[in-house]
Amino acid sequence: MIITSGEFAGIPLLAPKGMDLRPTLGKIRQAIFNMVRPYLTEQTVCFDFFAGTGALGLEALSNGILKTYFIENEYTTYIQKNTDKLKLLPTSFEIIKADYIGAAALLKKRALKCDLFFSDPPYNKGFTKNLLKISELRDIFNKDCIVVLEIFREEVEETIDLLGAFEILKEKRYGETAVIIARVKNTQV
Repeated sequence: MIITSGEFAGIPLLAPKGMDLRPTLGKIRQAIFNMVRPYLTEQTVCFDFFAGTGALGLEALSNGILKTYFIENEYTTYIQKNTDKLKLLPTSFEIIKADYIGAAALLKKRALKCDLFFSDPPYNKGFTKNLLKISELRDIFNKDCIVVLEIFREEVEETIDLLGAFEILKEKRYGETAVIIARVKNTQV
């Protein structure tokens, strides 16, 4: 697994072996960033929910954004090892060890908002559906926030049904993986 674009392109990332972790494939990450790159600026703040190894948030940093908040309940040591490997400034990222519900509440309490939001939870466990129903979610998105949901292909219809406050920009399928890229229409999610 390597960073596919930007400043750190080609640098391999560390990932646990034989564990219940499904990092986003390089070709999918590359496709995602080809789609979201026009929306990224040097002031973009990213929330990477279900961060795993941190690959999506690290790819965002490699593409020149301001800061990534990695939200992960289990694999935070791999995120730290990868940020160390890339020699990232401590001001460019924060690792929040929490589940998605606790993290949304914490981010709201800290009045933090994002311009780019990733969610790549384990497949077929209802996490995306539950995440989209969290009331705090609307409070952590900036206006026009870009939301990238990586889900199992069979979760697409129920996920799209929950995206009423979003404008769907793209929906792509890569084998069993589907990627939905949406934009927050307003602050009422």
